[in-house]
Amino acid sequence: MTTTAEPPFRSSRYTTGAILLHWLIALLVLAQIAGGYAMTDILQEGSATQYDVFQLHKSLGITILVLTLARILWRFFNPPPAMPASVSRLERGLARLVHVVFYALLLVIPLSGWVLISASPVDVDTVLFFQEALPWPNLPGFGGFSAETQNAFVGTVGDVHATLAYAVALLVVLHIVGAVKHQFAERGYLARMWPVSRGDGPRRAFGHFTTIALPLLFVAIMVAIATQLRPSDTPSGLASSGPAAVGEAGSNTWTLVPETSLVTFSFTFQGAEVKGAIGSFSADIVFDESDLPGSHIAAAFDLSSASIEGTAVTKNQLLGADGLAVETDPVARFEADTINAVSGDSYIAQGTLTLRGKAVPVSLPFTLAIADGAAVADGSVSLDRTTFDIGVKNDPDGSWIAPEVIVRVHIEALNEAQSGKNGR
Repeated sequence: MTTTAEPPFRSSRYTTGAILLHWLIALLVLAQIAGGYAMTDILQEGSATQYDVFQLHKSLGITILVLTLARILWRFFNPPPAMPASVSRLERGLARLVHVVFYALLLVIPLSGWVLISASPVDVDTVLFFQEALPWPNLPGFGGFSAETQNAFVGTVGDVHATLAYAVALLVVLHIVGAVKHQFAERGYLARMWPVSRGDGPRRAFGHFTTIALPLLFVAIMVAIATQLRPSDTPSGLASSGPAAVGEAGSNTWTLVPETSLVTFSFTFQGAEVKGAIGSFSADIVFDESDLPGSHIAAAFDLSSASIEGTAVTKNQLLGADGLAVETDPVARFEADTINAVSGDSYIAQGTLTLRGKAVPVSLPFTLAIADGAAVADGSVSLDRTTFDIGVKNDPDGSWIAPEVIVRVHIEALNEAQSGKNGR
């Protein structure tokens, strides 16, 4: 079969690479249009489903940006086949214009979305396809704005992003109408880009390595930058390498056993419980049940050692400026000089929790069991994250993240002076 641009027209197919990229981008664009509409107009504000769709929307947008870069590179190495002679000069010009506008929109829309999430006061991490190993960085240069300027800018960019999305939806419709029209005028027109067509066309293509390598290199650089910007996993506030005696030796001084002691926390995110833990902490414990006025607790927690389960809230968010702010305040401290007995083995430690530079009175109820120089204490306390300015930038009203945070402690300690004796 001979490929020709003259009647009777026989289709000259695009290369396989162009066809694959065309249809993959097309499907992703349709998914983005549907997802964007559902996210803003259908799904409940602040719901878990809306959050997941929002995160997926960002991932697909970055994917479209990367694939469009690949499509442009591929087109550079492999020009499209000639149009049939039945297509008029005006139609050819319009087709070229539509293609240029398409490419521009497929670059500008994801970029405007990138700007939107980078400038937004709601600082939600971008993690591609819910994979912690694939973080995506925000664009620099959007800090330092006043709240009014930032909100106005974000509102404008959001309107532009939505308007361009509607524009690309309109172009998709026009593109389909034009293709169908030419298919009726010249059979075989759609075979140029149809995946399963047997039409004639070029089988040899060029630029495979460049088309694949450059977009992947771009992704690798962005992921590396985002990874580098994450707070360090290395504890910076405390040094702890095993059991260490704190305080001066005495019958009322206890040595923390860090291997079996735990400090955990939990909060509700979009109706689901999220759990975390503090990995490194130390404590100066002086306790004597017969001398409660002389007892005290002083604990220090390395916030950079905090971990969190699941992917709903990332570690970067937990440790970041709107979270625990480890870059500026890496250590939280709880100091209690008043310990009161309640009943039986129950006590209340009344003290101050200093976190993110905020010193807040806290009462920690706990139970205590002492036997043969070993003590086990378990307690929990409910804290209001907004009291410590945690999450007040992203979610001050608790629409997504509940204000209440439950902190639980399980402390095991030893007292050599009381070893072999019954403590109670």
